[in-house]
Amino acid sequence: MLPRRIATSLFPLFLLPLLVAPVVEARELPFGPATNLRTAFDGASAVAVGDLNADGFADVVACAELAGTCAVSYQLGGGGWTHAIVASGLDSPYAVAIGDLDGDGDADLVIGQYANIPLGTPPYRAEDAELLWARNPKHGGGGWQLFPITYFVYTGTREIVLGDFDGDGDLDVAVTLVGGGSGGWDQIEVFLNDGTPEDGGWESRYVSSLGAVREPWGLAAADVDGDGDLDLVAANRIDGKVRWYENDGLASHNWPVHVIATLDGATAVAAGDLNGDGRVDVVATSASANRVVWYEQRGGATWTAHTVSTATAGACSVYLHDLDLDGDLDLLVAAAWANAVYWFENPRLPGSWNRRTIATGMTEVVAAAAADLDRDGDPDVVAVAWEGDRVTWWENRLIHRSFLASAPVDIRTGLGDPRAIAAGDLNGDGRLDIVEAEWDGDRIVSYLNAGDGLWWQSTVATGFGGARHVAVADLNGDGHLDVIGAAVDDDVIRWWENDGGVLPSWTPHTVVTGFDGAHRVAVADFDRDGDLDLVALAFNSGRIDLFTNTNGLGTAWSRKLMAILPGAFDVVVADFNRDGRPDFAVSAYTAST
Repeated sequence: MLPRRIATSLFPLFLLPLLVAPVVEARELPFGPATNLRTAFDGASAVAVGDLNADGFADVVACAELAGTCAVSYQLGGGGWTHAIVASGLDSPYAVAIGDLDGDGDADLVIGQYANIPLGTPPYRAEDAELLWARNPKHGGGGWQLFPITYFVYTGTREIVLGDFDGDGDLDVAVTLVGGGSGGWDQIEVFLNDGTPEDGGWESRYVSSLGAVREPWGLAAADVDGDGDLDLVAANRIDGKVRWYENDGLASHNWPVHVIATLDGATAVAAGDLNGDGRVDVVATSASANRVVWYEQRGGATWTAHTVSTATAGACSVYLHDLDLDGDLDLLVAAAWANAVYWFENPRLPGSWNRRTIATGMTEVVAAAAADLDRDGDPDVVAVAWEGDRVTWWENRLIHRSFLASAPVDIRTGLGDPRAIAAGDLNGDGRLDIVEAEWDGDRIVSYLNAGDGLWWQSTVATGFGGARHVAVADLNGDGHLDVIGAAVDDDVIRWWENDGGVLPSWTPHTVVTGFDGAHRVAVADFDRDGDLDLVALAFNSGRIDLFTNTNGLGTAWSRKLMAILPGAFDVVVADFNRDGRPDFAVSAYTAST
């Protein structure tokens, strides 16, 4: 059965090739495996994200139409969640939105039900309202309290957006209402909040007159005309019209309507500035036509259509978010017939929107949203599957907020067992270059980045027996990055002075010899005298030594034994105790430490 929402009515060092990913052609964002927040959530129909317990982190609220349940999952950090039921025994909770309706400082919920609910004899229950809101118990304690907004029984709520439509300082509720049959009751309506929403004093305003729209499925709020108030954008499935409705600032009846475009079977809309020109653009999807289109606002009531995709099967929802943190809005799309969640990368300049797959196997996924769900600073994705009966999220494993996983490109192959790699601008041309150490090759080699995917190979050192590690740093303070290496067979730590040329020449300087099994080296100003020092590890002897750069030129070193750990293997430098001084941590292979 189809839901009503879519119905037709670390870098691998031990590889032989040296690899680097190009920045200019980003591939998939590295999303982790699916984590279910809820299963057996019958008819999962809607999802929204927001901070519901005022702890500063995003939580997840979802509705299950067939189960008659609205539930929230609170983020605990570290991958932990706690779950609560907002409301059960509902008829058909189909849509949900988050916002502070009563002005008490915490986020409440608005829930829309889809079925025509027989009311029976008064007094009516809040659970029977077609549109109701749930007061957050954060302030005042207890459970979520339900209050009706409207009991109108001839239509079902399709979509909800919140905003201050009449400019009085509190959140109002805009909805699309679908009645079926002849469509005579279909409409877009705003319910105005008088500031005391618990007393039922909601004033209804028709955005579109009854029957003027047919199956308005999608709804978004934005200041389309830039006049300082919130307008509405709607997608109408039957006539395929994507329209925007002009607010006079007071949310009066019968808003002036403007047609943006026609998209057969228009299903969902979102609004935001996609091209950075300061004007609100619109994105629309069509589940039946498998299309995603964005409409560029050119000013003067002119809109230009740009196709994003013509092959996204059952595209039934769209959500705008900067998923790759590059400064522009990307598209997050739920594709019900493909059972997949996709994101489309904004190309910034005119060009193709590359589709990336976040997840497959989400049976009839009907909605998706994005927020930081694991407190690591990048946006994750959550979605609901109507037929799959689950609420699921995926961790965005974006590295340092700027790395985009992509197909590897070989710089060089056939290397002599490369064991370490470092990056830095060796020739001062503004591009990052690469240095690698080859154990079997007994050499240190640099690859100078010439741009456009071209690399110039230049040897730093040969005869460096068992080259095991390499680092780059300016050891003599001349403004040029030097190269530091450890040779496990030659038992030596050495650095090579960069002469600053476009094709640098390298002068060797020895830090220590007889360093049995020289394995790792790290750089920091450990004595805080303004020049860089070294900490080095010897695998065979287990020595961990600090080498202080006594003359600041890297030609005189003071040595101090810090510890002995058999099989000393790796080292990392950081200010672990936050005292402003660099510390270091060491792992040891044979000591299992």
